[in-house]
Amino acid sequence: MTIQPNFEDDFAVLDGVQSVTPQVEGDGASEPLVGLVRPLSLREIEASAGAYLPGDARWHFDAPLAEVPEVGAIFIDAEGTSWTVLERRSTLLGARGSCIARRVASP
Repeated sequence: MTIQPNFEDDFAVLDGVQSVTPQVEGDGASEPLVGLVRPLSLREIEASAGAYLPGDARWHFDAPLAEVPEVGAIFIDAEGTSWTVLERRSTLLGARGSCIARRVASP
């Protein structure tokens, strides 16, 4: 018997999820995403050879990679902080997308 993974409701049970609004060039804001932010570990920062800095964070989104903001795009979190995307990737067998982002402005 093969078990088929189902990740549809996994974000509903996580603490700290928030609404994230991608900024689309020319159009302003697009549809909000549900995101969960976690700081990068010291190991990740050191392994990046200077690409990541303290304060950078990994965002996990309740959306496939196609809906995650592109590298260089800006999004705004629920607290009004602006972030720019440094890297993005597909996670959970393609069911979710994540990105590494840098805080560029706080409210």
